[in-house]
Amino acid sequence: MKEYTISFDKINFTKNNPSMKARKIDLKLSTLLVWLGRHVVRDHHSNSEWFGGKEEDSKFIFWFKTQENRDKAESFLNEVIENGIPKMRV
Repeated sequence: MKEYTISFDKINFTKNNPSMKARKIDLKLSTLLVWLGRHVVRDHHSNSEWFGGKEEDSKFIFWFKTQENRDKAESFLNEVIENGIPKMRV
């Protein structure tokens, strides 16, 4: 089965991003995976066959089994980058 991936610069989820700085938070990969599992994929991140993520150099790379989940996750993570926390429900 094909995997669909997206990647984001880690810096988007740190206090270098103005919306994160305003909320005084730095997000880790584990937090983002929990949020993706709860809000997008509806599966637990630690043993999921449907999605996952890893850190590589200065990027977070997320993979999904379906294009639909990948697209939802991209919108969701962009919302987190803009607001610092997830506001949307997909």
